[in-house]
Amino acid sequence: MTDNLFFHLVFVSVFLAFTVIRAYYHRLVSRTMGKADYKEGRLHIALRMLFGIPFILAVFAYMFRPQILGWADLNLPAWMQWIGVILGVASIPLIWWVQEALGSNFSTVLHVREEHTLIMEGPYRWVRHPMYTALYMNLLAVLLLTGNWLSTGSSWVRLH
Repeated sequence: MTDNLFFHLVFVSVFLAFTVIRAYYHRLVSRTMGKADYKEGRLHIALRMLFGIPFILAVFAYMFRPQILGWADLNLPAWMQWIGVILGVASIPLIWWVQEALGSNFSTVLHVREEHTLIMEGPYRWVRHPMYTALYMNLLAVLLLTGNWLSTGSSWVRLH
């Protein structure tokens, strides 16, 4: 197995694990959420879809045929890719811990809902926005693992 294949497999694993965790909690919340007052307008949601879908397609293209996006590759040294492995693997339990602490208060869309509560346990006991730490760790890991700026931009869309 070449180093590039190893880093690619780590990228795919980290990307999918992160996405599955976020999707699981998103679905869990959508089942239990009561009445909500959404603060994002239709234009914001439409723009998210307009730009998000092509970026997500680019990430999936990169997963299966990385050479398709070879024109967006960065020339990163191998030691940076190893930092990407560490950050990516560390971001998985962190995002799970954050999501678990948030419980039904999690949302990818800004809103206020009935029975909204302030979370003060788990990582929120020490940091007000630990999800940002997990998200940016994962984003930096994707950049370092892939060495491709377009796949990193695509991951940015997935995080929001």
